[in-house]
Amino acid sequence: MDNVSASANTPHANQNHLPLYISPHPSYLDNHDLEFLARKDCFTIPDNQLRDELIRIYVFVVYPFMPAIDLADFLEPITGSSGVGTVSLLLFQAIMFASVTFVDMQLLQRYGFKNKRAARQVFFNRVKLLYSLGYEADRLTLVQSLLLMTYWYDTDSDEKHTWYWMGLALTTAHIEGLHRDLEEPQQMTKNGRLRRRIWWSCVIRDRLLGLGLRRPSRIQEDEFSVERLRLDDFDISLPPPPAVARLLAAPSYTGKDPVNRQRIANLCIDLSQLCFAIGRILHTQYTIASTPGAGSNYLRRAIVRPRSLKEQAHSFAKCDADLQEWFQSLAPESRYVPGTRDGGAAAAQVENSTIRLHKILLYMKYLTAIGALHRPQVFYSGSDSIDPARKADSRRKLTEAAVAITKLAFDLQFSGLMCYAPTSSVPAFLSAALIHLLNIRSPDEETRNISIGRFCQCLDALHQLQSMYTAADEAVHIINNMTENAGFILPLLSTGNPMSKANGIAARNSRLFSEIGPSRVTTAYPSPAPGTGNLDTSQEEMISAPIPGAGPTGVALSGHRSRQPSAGPNMTSSATPNLMSIWSAAGNIHSERDIPLPADLMAGIQLDLDAWYNIGDIIDPTLMNFETGLDFLNS
Repeated sequence: MDNVSASANTPHANQNHLPLYISPHPSYLDNHDLEFLARKDCFTIPDNQLRDELIRIYVFVVYPFMPAIDLADFLEPITGSSGVGTVSLLLFQAIMFASVTFVDMQLLQRYGFKNKRAARQVFFNRVKLLYSLGYEADRLTLVQSLLLMTYWYDTDSDEKHTWYWMGLALTTAHIEGLHRDLEEPQQMTKNGRLRRRIWWSCVIRDRLLGLGLRRPSRIQEDEFSVERLRLDDFDISLPPPPAVARLLAAPSYTGKDPVNRQRIANLCIDLSQLCFAIGRILHTQYTIASTPGAGSNYLRRAIVRPRSLKEQAHSFAKCDADLQEWFQSLAPESRYVPGTRDGGAAAAQVENSTIRLHKILLYMKYLTAIGALHRPQVFYSGSDSIDPARKADSRRKLTEAAVAITKLAFDLQFSGLMCYAPTSSVPAFLSAALIHLLNIRSPDEETRNISIGRFCQCLDALHQLQSMYTAADEAVHIINNMTENAGFILPLLSTGNPMSKANGIAARNSRLFSEIGPSRVTTAYPSPAPGTGNLDTSQEEMISAPIPGAGPTGVALSGHRSRQPSAGPNMTSSATPNLMSIWSAAGNIHSERDIPLPADLMAGIQLDLDAWYNIGDIIDPTLMNFETGLDFLNS
């Protein structure tokens, strides 16, 4: 059956028949099991147009930071270029699921899906049922599939979400012995390289989920002996067969060029190295909570809490140094550079959109790690005292990280890449937004005005991600609850539908300019003056660099149109209005200081701080110290 949107409850005569490139049904499943899976739509294969788009999305967006399959072994049977081999149905459906989030909505609508969440649900149900009925017996394939299933997240109350599937992936990986290297002669075989990539995909995913889900990382450094990833573990020298190249035919396909394949591989290696530092932060600065947290239900479900200052002290400096060392060791071709694309010619710019996306995501993960390390130092209000100099240093780094994340949000939107942002971007944007929101109450007008613009940019990014992730709904809900309890009303705030409703967003954003106040706002992009914080010079340059297509101060000039990527998978993003277009259309805007905001915001709203939630609800509910107050803003 080709139509992917057919009813899952209606059996079809041909549902048990699979394409020749899919492995046959296992012999140990009886007809009753197969009929059940058929009724549940598990044997539905997307037609060639949707299938090929999902495969392109997987190669461009998912695979670079989770290189857990052999691309040739997967793609060649599908294209018929090898004439031999088949693909596991479980793995195939898992890849389809992991990719569907990033497919253009117009294409999904042609297949009967109302939104991306509905598509995610349908595609995930197929994978889940195949796994639950034991359709696949090969443990290596199971680990590959389970890693992709960790992309599932509906609500935090769902017992079988990301964390659950990650646990199964690691259990199966340990049973398969992936945590141990093969004997020397076998290490550099094709299978040995694949096993090492699968294991490091497990480590990377474990660390990133620990960073974003308020969960302890499960993998300890001393509990595996697999060598670190290296370029030899990636197949970067041989070009793809012509049929595979045609399937992936797109200007941004990095696989055509060995140099670009090497750059993508190096970004993954860089991420695996960063995960060592992230793991040490999680293990030394946080501990499993023995009692439920105070505050909202969201906080009560948190499993990890910051350790006491005394427990943190001996390892804090080492963790900070690890992050700085990692950043300093990045090769120039792996560094994110704001406002530029690699190469000079337009063709080169298009071709490297995949590389640029993953540079942005790598830098975002680094900034998120900075926040996880320094937030407890800033917000701690326990009985034991913290060194004022260290607290001030952490406060500067936390603010600078929030500013840099805000610029990444702008860059993703400006270059049309926000539609490929993973779920880990949600807590990153939420953390930055909440830091800016706290700074809105600053007595200094310039700080207040700058923070309003930065906050709006992060909120706008979260609104856009609502069409993709339930987690973005939760993030916006947290912001709404917090501001409502504070009596703080900003026209951009909305608990309505996701940003897919372009007209509603445009109307809401335009209200920002309906009341002209006596002051002008400096928007999201001016950074703290170089030298005021404790980031090194290269990092200060990174957060103070101009925005692409922007004026001298960083705001997109009137009449400038955001570049929409024309490469990669169908990268035509929906033309949803955002702050950039609203700012540009707001009038004769020549600089950031010409952008008007409502008078009540400019006057500096007096927030009812007693009505605010526990600070744990205000600043990044993912990895937060829950015994704290707002005094840091005045220190």
